[in-house]
Amino acid sequence: MEQQQTSTLRSGIGYDTKILTREHGLVSVGDYVGQDVTVLDGDGRWAVSSIWAQGRYLAHRVDLTNTSGVINIETMTNHTWLIEGSDAPVRTDQLKGDGSEELQGLRDTPWKVSGVTTEGLREMFFVVVPTTCSLYGENGVLLRT
Repeated sequence: MEQQQTSTLRSGIGYDTKILTREHGLVSVGDYVGQDVTVLDGDGRWAVSSIWAQGRYLAHRVDLTNTSGVINIETMTNHTWLIEGSDAPVRTDQLKGDGSEELQGLRDTPWKVSGVTTEGLREMFFVVVPTTCSLYGENGVLLRT
């Protein structure tokens, strides 16, 4: 019998960070702690995943902007982002936050990192995603370790 490989979104995301689920649509990750939900993974496939509380960590609010508006995502320092034109993922604490960085994702109009603010200690959560270390959140933003 083949064993399914799993990866973990090890860098936590904040309670109100939105993730896309098959069952409930767009939801706050913190509302589903201890539950399994089906998320759209980074390969564009639906994957049954578990959401776990990770504890209190230093949080950063990442502001993302495009022509449809602004969204905010709360992440840990070690959360990584896929930036267009970059060979390697970029950690939250390495983001410039000046609008020059463009995220990879599902949208025709890309999201730019318009700000990064240290928020202090916050409860963080992670999503166990089969086979990939990524899932899609609000407005096609790719969340990744």
